[in-house]
Amino acid sequence: LQTFGGIAFDVRAGIGVDGDIPASGGFPKRIDQLPIGRTCTALHVLQATDFEAKDGTHVGVFVLHYEVGQELRLPIVYGEDARNWWTVTGESPHTTNARVVWTGENPNAKSNGQTLRLFLRTYPNPRPDVKIRSVDLVSAMASAAPFVIAITLE
Repeated sequence: LQTFGGIAFDVRAGIGVDGDIPASGGFPKRIDQLPIGRTCTALHVLQATDFEAKDGTHVGVFVLHYEVGQELRLPIVYGEDARNWWTVTGESPHTTNARVVWTGENPNAKSNGQTLRLFLRTYPNPRPDVKIRSVDLVSAMASAAPFVIAITLE
């Protein structure tokens, strides 16, 4: 467990989906039925994208599957909910709904004079009284591909 932005996350593994990217890593277009099995008032997501897109580009969606059979979509919008995890020269570091909670580097970023970053986006759950059975992560196949390091429920 590690704390980012005041929220504890289990960061042992992450998931990512593909995008319309020439150098794509061959990730799936969607990851379905990540088990939740509980109620919550909010979903705290530690996320970013591979590559960048124009601000306002829909890059993916979380699909919440409630125990009562209802589905709810939580969009992932570039520049609002996340940005490229590599800093991009000339791109605004700000997001409308998220904040940078981690910065670091790897050998490639360091050799390019760049840093890496992760964003914390908190999605309020509009149905806090109903158990969420599972969540899907679905790519919009944009030029930026979303990935998630961890989700913590509140």
